[in-house]
Amino acid sequence: MIQLQVNRLVKDSSIYPRTQLNLAHVSELAEKLRAGAVLPPVIANRQTLQLVDGFHRVEAYISVFGGDYLIQVDDREYASERDMYSDALSLNTRHGLGIVGAELISAIIKAQNFGFTNLEISRCLSITQTRVETLIRTRVATISQVQPAHVQFAPARTQTGALQAVKRSVSHLGGRTITQNQANAMVKLPGISQRLLFEQVRLIVENNMVNSENASIISELRKLKSALDEYFANSQLQDQLQVV
Repeated sequence: MIQLQVNRLVKDSSIYPRTQLNLAHVSELAEKLRAGAVLPPVIANRQTLQLVDGFHRVEAYISVFGGDYLIQVDDREYASERDMYSDALSLNTRHGLGIVGAELISAIIKAQNFGFTNLEISRCLSITQTRVETLIRTRVATISQVQPAHVQFAPARTQTGALQAVKRSVSHLGGRTITQNQANAMVKLPGISQRLLFEQVRLIVENNMVNSENASIISELRKLKSALDEYFANSQLQDQLQVV
């Protein structure tokens, strides 16, 4: 155990099992610090000072006390980044915020990229191997082209054949190969069913609730109409609709 200025710790997203920081949780921790609470030591690589566990605590310390504040650090020896990620995944599963939903899928994908077996993933996440295999089969797609590295916490490596967590709104794409454009679009999609998503848009239009004073909304509606016209003009789709 050592004391270290908080801003000396290296926050490396490649070994962070979550997709992003939960700012509400950071605020909760900051409030605890202001009230005099003592938070558990964070965990870091002894050689590189890469943060392994405690991303939210570090942000809370900085927001309350500044980057020069001294905190307790459990400095550990790690043989590789794979070992660091294994520890980070296990620790994040066992305390603090749970890893669920899209974050769970992204954590599994990152573990696969580090070469974890399904059994190793199940042990780190404290879930059954059967559930891991089901999630991989139904909630993971393969990107057919190179993924751009513009997102801070990317769910998959930026390379041909990279894996992409599939959101609920396009859950039918699980286990398939998707295009780069589909992967880019998926980042903006909500975590609701596709039927509900289309129903919401239809209700807004049918009940005259479109904000017609907002030019960007009208522009998006025009794009939607153009996309729908092209979609329904597809000959293969027309054959399917006739069968239904």
